[in-house]
Amino acid sequence: APSTDPQAPAQRLSGGELARVALAGAFLSGADTLVLDEPTNHLDAAGRAWLMARLRQWRGAAIVVSHDRGLLALADGIVELAGGALRAYGGNYSLYERMRDAEATAARAVLEHARVERGAGLRALRRQHDARQARTARQ
Repeated sequence: APSTDPQAPAQRLSGGELARVALAGAFLSGADTLVLDEPTNHLDAAGRAWLMARLRQWRGAAIVVSHDRGLLALADGIVELAGGALRAYGGNYSLYERMRDAEATAARAVLEHARVERGAGLRALRRQHDARQARTARQ
């Protein structure tokens, strides 16, 4: 961890240092729940490692909004917001990916089955129509 003079004015801190100060304050606040929005933004590799170590040690709840897959690998649940809907998945990011991929595969199979059924139904209607036309032509 970089050493920063605690008496240094905040204006002299980098974006990453400011982020770490804010995160440290959150961890030390005594809160039961942390809500972190993109907490790895502005952090270098050492800062991300520091944050992940603090989250592993954290005994409270943490709600984290992030696109950082390394951070999401620590999660014990993922909530996805897509298409205006929320979906909850148990487990970390890799389990979420597997479950989401399995859902997509199943949805494609259902769609393909519906297409096949629709095609079969249309062919049956055509045969019925053709048979009626043939009966009408014979009369």
